[in-house]
Amino acid sequence: MQQNLLPGRFKESIAGKPPTTMEDLLARSQKYIRIEESNASDPSIAVKRKSREDEKEPKKKEERKHVPPMADLTRPLERVRRPTPHRGGYGQGPSRQPHEATHTQPPREDNLPTAGVIAVISGGPVGGDSANARKALARAVRGNHGQVPMQVHNVSSNKLEEISFGLLDLDTSRSQNNDALSISATLSNFWVKKVLVDSGSSTDIIFYDAYVQLGIDNAKLRSVNTPLMGFSGEMIEPLGEVMLPLSLGSYPKRSTKLVKFLVVKASSAYNIILGRLSLNLFRAIASTLHMKLKFPTSEGIGEAIGDERMARECYVNTLKRSREKLGGNIPVDKGKKRAFDPEPEVRDAPEDPM
Repeated sequence: MQQNLLPGRFKESIAGKPPTTMEDLLARSQKYIRIEESNASDPSIAVKRKSREDEKEPKKKEERKHVPPMADLTRPLERVRRPTPHRGGYGQGPSRQPHEATHTQPPREDNLPTAGVIAVISGGPVGGDSANARKALARAVRGNHGQVPMQVHNVSSNKLEEISFGLLDLDTSRSQNNDALSISATLSNFWVKKVLVDSGSSTDIIFYDAYVQLGIDNAKLRSVNTPLMGFSGEMIEPLGEVMLPLSLGSYPKRSTKLVKFLVVKASSAYNIILGRLSLNLFRAIASTLHMKLKFPTSEGIGEAIGDERMARECYVNTLKRSREKLGGNIPVDKGKKRAFDPEPEVRDAPEDPM
């Protein structure tokens, strides 16, 4: 029992005169407890005890170095002294912790597994028109993941304008809907309607019926070996690809680029599909809420406004074509007037005022 006692007068009393009974031990312990409590409440005794402890330790004032007075910092601490690099980070042992003020821990990543990947309509020669070219692109992406800087071709940084959408871009006369963004554009000096803006498409597509109306010789088509694929895996072989001048917007805020289109011979309610390639080429931003496509021009931000009526017509025609393929038809009340009147979809483009 004496080995478990703290050094002090009670332990010395037990060692000098061991108690004969348990009652004697309890009485003696209560006595020394009262003495300790009395000394703790008397400040004069505490001062005397501290002075005796100071006398036991030799003073080493002459060994202490002179420390100059500290001045207030006028710069942040991280700018006054930067941490020196160590192998393995700050510190080399469990007792040294990282500096919490200037180096915070990165947020934890979500380790929950994904249920799967849902892809979009893709295909075409956007990633290369051969297996070797596509493999080389995949290797380049894996080798430079997170290290490939964004390149803006032929544009200086001071000419990059901010594109935004606000309340003024909302057309209050339009009904609340979720229509697709269908615009009109000038292609090879022809005014073409039913141009679908689709950022989910990997390529730019012009359908064969519209291509024929442009009067371009098929000999200008370049062969393409990569098919287009849809949601359910169906494949369509393009007739080829062709470079055509495409103009968006109206004078003077108009932008014209040479766009590489895939010519597809298939049934569609649209004449052209503008995918990611052309949107990135024009540096255009689309908003289905505002039914607008905005892009920078030399005269400011240009706009291509969506046609709500044309978008709904294309939607109805798409459903009708799908029903016909399945062997059914959309019921139509013959007594009612058609909601949409036929209009020429490709015609000569209007001349710009000079």
